[in-house]
Amino acid sequence: AHNFPLPLAAVEAPSPNG
Repeated sequence: AHNFPLPLAAVEAPSPNG
């Protein structure tokens, strides 16, 4: 739930890539 493109952010919100 952070505004930083970090791997940890992908855990909370999946990337637009998939």
